Amino acid sequence: MKKVMVLMTVLAALAIPALAIQSMNGEIEAQGEIVEVSTQPATLTLKEAASPPEQSGVVREFVVDEATQLTSRGEAIDIADIQPGAQATVRYVVDSGKNVAKSIDVTTPATD
Repeated sequence: MKKVMVLMTVLAALAIPALAIQSMNGEIEAQGEIVEVSTQPATLTLKEAASPPEQSGVVREFVVDEATQLTSRGEAIDIADIQPGAQATVRYVVDSGKNVAKSIDVTTPATD
């Protein structure tokens, strides 16, 4: 029985990194590569990175509204400044079935 519990714990630990992380305040965090940005309507599409890499690849679209905090390296930016290929961390909530971004932090700008 103890071996089964250990195995279940290990399997659960391996599965957790593939999932977005939910914080105490209900926000969920996702990290990965920005694949698309639209200004009208304001949306951002992110391909999530996970560990191990074979669990990566979940693609999520986020609504960006006037309350979304947009930053890059600690500086405020506009959605038009965000380019596909950049790495980002998105904190969001699910509201009426939509992923609404609370904050987007561009951690590594896109390379040309």
